[in-house]
Amino acid sequence: MILKIHSLNGILYEEKIKNGSVYVPAFSGDMEILAGHSPILTFLKKGDVVVKKEDGEKEIFPVNSGILECNTKEINILI
Repeated sequence: MILKIHSLNGILYEEKIKNGSVYVPAFSGDMEILAGHSPILTFLKKGDVVVKKEDGEKEIFPVNSGILECNTKEINILI
């Protein structure tokens, strides 16, 4: 699964995530997305997007708001 985080200035982050996950502050409740997640479109609230990599490393991206679009092959976060 490929994760892309987009801003008005371009792509902030792009990486292939095999066995990791992405934690997002969804407007309807926080959620964690794993590889093969069902397609979803949701709004994000203020909080942290946390990318958990296969080796246990975490990368944190603070967001004020945004939109998450996920399909079976990629996750796009617009902030």
